[in-house]
Amino acid sequence: FLLSLSDAIRPLRDAAAIKAAACSKLGRELGVNRAFYAEVDGDDWVVESGYAEGAEPLPPGRYAARTYGTRIMDTYRAGECIVFRDTRTDPGFT
Repeated sequence: FLLSLSDAIRPLRDAAAIKAAACSKLGRELGVNRAFYAEVDGDDWVVESGYAEGAEPLPPGRYAARTYGTRIMDTYRAGECIVFRDTRTDPGFT
């Protein structure tokens, strides 16, 4: 996977294009319906583009992280990874 990812992003020069290509490769590799890149700015996420398959993509923009509960930012600030299997049923995704 890492070699395939490297091959896909190597010719790209634009940061947004690199993020979009990486999200697409990762989303397909993991078999998820969404994968996106977000930068943290204070208590907000700034989302550019991402990967979506069989689901509406998360529109680019600024999102208040508190809208989705405290678990996400707490986990991020602890330097840990977070995965939601199903946002409709996961008790940690409010």
